[in-house]
Amino acid sequence: MKTPRDLLLERHRAATAALDSVRMKALETAVRDPHPAGPRRFASPASRLPANFISKLWIELIWPCRGIWAGLAAVWVVILGVNASLSDKPRIVANNPPPSPEVLMALREQRRVLTELIQTIPVEAVEPPRRGPQPRSERRRAVEMA
Repeated sequence: MKTPRDLLLERHRAATAALDSVRMKALETAVRDPHPAGPRRFASPASRLPANFISKLWIELIWPCRGIWAGLAAVWVVILGVNASLSDKPRIVANNPPPSPEVLMALREQRRVLTELIQTIPVEAVEPPRRGPQPRSERRRAVEMA
């Protein structure tokens, strides 16, 4: 019994010769005349350079990975949305009542006690900041010039 592959190959074997002749004619015309005659759209290849570069960049870098680029764009939209929602915006405080006289008197008392404590601390009691370990020798290498 023949396999489906054998049946298909046998069926289309007659078309192989016709396809080969069409392929040879196409190759001959491409080799003989690489630039077919006709009106040219651009004046020179140098003027087409930016357009070719941009289209080639689009085709080779962006178009094959469009799903990845769309995902990255979506991630950036989410990041910008979260950043905008978490930004520090000044909030308006509506109608805060002035502090009561008891609170003001307590704040004044705290300031007075703090100034008394600062004045009573002797200057010698404050330690100077400690430095890291110092080098043990003061030897310096002399550079000799010939």
